Amino acid sequence: MEFHAREARSQRFAGDWPLPWPVWKGRAWGGFFSFWFGLFYQIFSDFGRSLIRPFAFWLLAAALGAVVYLGQSPDIAEMRAGLRAESVPWFARNFGTAWDVWWKHKRKCYAGEPDQPKPDAPNPPPYIGALSQGLRKDTDLANEAWHLAFRNAFIILDGSSEAAHRSFGCLYGVELYGGSNPLAVVPSAVSTASAIQKLFSGLTIFLFGLALRNMLKMK
Repeated sequence: MEFHAREARSQRFAGDWPLPWPVWKGRAWGGFFSFWFGLFYQIFSDFGRSLIRPFAFWLLAAALGAVVYLGQSPDIAEMRAGLRAESVPWFARNFGTAWDVWWKHKRKCYAGEPDQPKPDAPNPPPYIGALSQGLRKDTDLANEAWHLAFRNAFIILDGSSEAAHRSFGCLYGVELYGGSNPLAVVPSAVSTASAIQKLFSGLTIFLFGLALRNMLKMK
């Protein structure tokens, strides 16, 4: 394992290059992919010899996911808008509001749009409302953001439809169409971030398992 690790490092800028040139030669593309694969393999798992690195990146992805999921809540977006008006830097706006909600001021589940259409109005328009009191009384925005992040981090442990309804409904509200059943709102940014987190989490879980296999094999 040490030999292969040193071999991959020594090939950089000797036979492997970060850009494929000349592009019409297959060897250039082979060296290009070998360069970046070796670099990422080293960073994320120390060439399959570290358990700590993939686990740490797995946790980091979950934490960043929780920040994104929390930040898409209408209440938190409103907080960020106020900070943007005060010219607060992007990093401080996103992570500062998440830190405040997680550790200082707990925020209850989203309460829905302030202007609710009258129920007796003909063909009332869709309305973003809140979860029922029974579902949101024992939770809050921070708790559901972490729950969603770790549900995505474990990939196959996807939870139940009721759990998803509670998480999305608490964070983003539920859409109501007249007398139909409420549907939890899922912003497109959250769907994209969830897909990216699941893909990255799957990679880190694989690297963790590979490092564990190598460690047991050496023993």
